[in-house]
Amino acid sequence: VVFGFYGAAVLTEVILLGQTTPYSKELVVERFVIPLAPEFGGIVSEVHAKPNVPIKKGTPIFSMDAAPWQDRLDSAKADVDAAANNKKALQAQLAEADLKLRDAKILVAKKVMAANQLEIRQDQVNGLKAQIASIESQMEGLRADAAKAQYNVDHATILAPADGYMVDFVLRPGGFIRLKSPVATFVSTEELYLL
Repeated sequence: VVFGFYGAAVLTEVILLGQTTPYSKELVVERFVIPLAPEFGGIVSEVHAKPNVPIKKGTPIFSMDAAPWQDRLDSAKADVDAAANNKKALQAQLAEADLKLRDAKILVAKKVMAANQLEIRQDQVNGLKAQIASIESQMEGLRADAAKAQYNVDHATILAPADGYMVDFVLRPGGFIRLKSPVATFVSTEELYLL
């Protein structure tokens, strides 16, 4: 009777658990896999991480050669400075041309100067204003080039996007990477999904 009672209890529990408890023969563990690609193509200058070694978020993985972008940044900054100096010179010429135009208006009103001189001086003022506007638009383009170059210089080192480790990581210094081409696979260990 005692053994029968225990046997009935076990069978009841097994039958009830089999009907009410989820059961699967397979369990899949998933993590986020992030392909890493640099913002620009070029030569790998240094590799900081190793494959299958855990790294923390923000740790450098590899660095691209930023010298071409640094050269573009320096060139763009120099061009912006040159355009700014040119603009200052034109603004000085514009101030002088405005003064001559005001004098011409007074002299033409008094009939001391020919009326066609007024149009000539007005054309000079308008021409200088157009040149200044052209330089300002050119400076905007140069500033955009400088901002792009600065962004690429700042992002020449690829950092770990999360805690995790690298797989399929075969980069070596001196290797060439194409523009935005995935070169490494990063597996995040911050989140885990069981399916």
